[in-house]
Amino acid sequence: MKISCSAIILFSLSFSALAELPPFVLEDERELTTVNFRYAEGSLRTQKSAAWIKRWGSASGIVLKALNEEVRPFEENTRTTLSLFREQYPDQLMLLHFNGRSRLPTFAPENMKASDFLYLLGTTNTTSISDKDSTSLVSVSDVKAFKRNRAIQDGVYDDVVLVHKNTDGTLNWDKYEHAKLIKVDPATQTITIKRDLLKQGKQAFDKGQAYIALHAAKGPFDKTVKQRLWEYNWFYGGITKSSEYGLSNRLGNELGTYLLQDMSFFNGITLDVLTEYHQPKIGGYPGSIDANQDGLPDKDEISYDLWHKEGVYQFLSALRNKVKDTKLILADGGYIHQKAVHILNGMESEGWPNNEDGTLEHWSSGLNRYTFWSKFSQKPSLNYVRLAEYWTEDRKRKIPPDNIRRLTVVAAMMTDTVIVPGHRPRGIHYQKWPEFKSLRDLGKPIGKLKHYAADASISVKTKVGKPSKAHLEFPTLNFRNNKVSSEHCFGVSPKGGPVTVSVDATKQGGKEATATLIAKPDKEDARFSLVSSEAFTSWFYWDDMTSEEICFASSDGKALSLNALSINNSVLISYREYENGIVFTNPFNKPVNILPSDISVSGDYNFKQLTVPADDILIQKKM
Repeated sequence: MKISCSAIILFSLSFSALAELPPFVLEDERELTTVNFRYAEGSLRTQKSAAWIKRWGSASGIVLKALNEEVRPFEENTRTTLSLFREQYPDQLMLLHFNGRSRLPTFAPENMKASDFLYLLGTTNTTSISDKDSTSLVSVSDVKAFKRNRAIQDGVYDDVVLVHKNTDGTLNWDKYEHAKLIKVDPATQTITIKRDLLKQGKQAFDKGQAYIALHAAKGPFDKTVKQRLWEYNWFYGGITKSSEYGLSNRLGNELGTYLLQDMSFFNGITLDVLTEYHQPKIGGYPGSIDANQDGLPDKDEISYDLWHKEGVYQFLSALRNKVKDTKLILADGGYIHQKAVHILNGMESEGWPNNEDGTLEHWSSGLNRYTFWSKFSQKPSLNYVRLAEYWTEDRKRKIPPDNIRRLTVVAAMMTDTVIVPGHRPRGIHYQKWPEFKSLRDLGKPIGKLKHYAADASISVKTKVGKPSKAHLEFPTLNFRNNKVSSEHCFGVSPKGGPVTVSVDATKQGGKEATATLIAKPDKEDARFSLVSSEAFTSWFYWDDMTSEEICFASSDGKALSLNALSINNSVLISYREYENGIVFTNPFNKPVNILPSDISVSGDYNFKQLTVPADDILIQKKM
């Protein structure tokens, strides 16, 4: 069944804008490229312009902060230094790193409204509050509204908002005051607050006239900053997405103005932690949130995901409309985080395939995700991955072994993904990892990434009737709305051992409706890809499969069409040809032999058989 694709209006960078971008960004097929990630920020504050420019001029690119939304203020000469750097190194990529979830309240407060921020469900004052005091002791109806689920560092306090209540009990968000929460006393049902945090003027409240709510906040992420970052209310941004004065449209305009004026030396922006889904209560918010800002318990929590996504997407659209075709826009791009492929030029990702998968269980999920983004995002496409330590289950950092590091470097390279070296193996400099030289010697790519699975096909039988797995789970940040009915199920009979599945799929909806494609055997964990109305071939791999059934579905529940399907009892070998050779990857724990007839290449390599090492890469040079 073929799905007709609705018309989509896309921005692609004009010739004049393209001329200002580094040459490697414009290349659809990219050789190994590395950039620096935020290492330059510290010296940007301390070094003189000439010294800083000389120090960082040799890299292909820099991703760094230059605004004060998250960290301590930059020096007055920061913008002068960066402007001079751009003049001296016009071919170096410069991306502004910006927190897409929260901001310090001291960063451009004149651009924000109290209703732009997210709060926990609040309570009411039971004693009057004077506008004369610098510190106030306030009795409240429910002191539990100010509980928190984890400690914060010494000298850092939470913040609250005080909003005037109208006579009918509704909230007047035009009359408010922000304050610092100094003390919570459950025994007396009182809180102590330091008044007028943003110097916008103190408010007076009669008994029962103040709605007091705790800011949903993060951090601080800079040890010298003793202030938490206030979270944006992307839920309310979604509810008010059609309003010119809503958060999404105003924030898009604000950042676009920075990029076009004061920060015009940047080629674009990367929006960190800008998640499509909202956070869970466990490990996220310490209590119920008030998404629609009415001061009452939310009755429609089932719409949280939709509101949040629409708020984020409207912000990205507003930013794109502001900068149009002149700047690159990237956002956090884990498959559980962001799927706005139709708006963004690419994604930022922490770890391959993510920063918690140190054994590369989701190796194929990563290949699918990066290949999809490279193919379908706004042109020019630019994705980057920060290859650093992995997080273990007990939240400890673990340096990947050399073979895992090599696999992830080559995976990024084969999918045209820019690499940000994020750790120093055995003290080796970030930009001097051992494999970089031999991979750079391969030159530019010839053709796209290819996959090979040995001719050991498994018979596939379409299952009729209700499948044994009625629902498939897919990852979300909040563990909500994360199940969907399986749509296509097939009976299989693998012999055990490695299994590779190839699926060419499309789904209903346009490119703007990209969703997660789920592939779930009945006994093994699921693997993931992305799917839209445009045909894309996904590859799924398991080291050992004994299942008798495998099911597929789209995470949004839209009708899914499988245009081609193959299942092989073999390892997924991925490879790509370059000017001076081929590089292979083997995610299996045993070596795999390759014959010349197994691969499709254009050069002369004169080999009878190659052996790709277990859990490692192989480089084969041309004769």
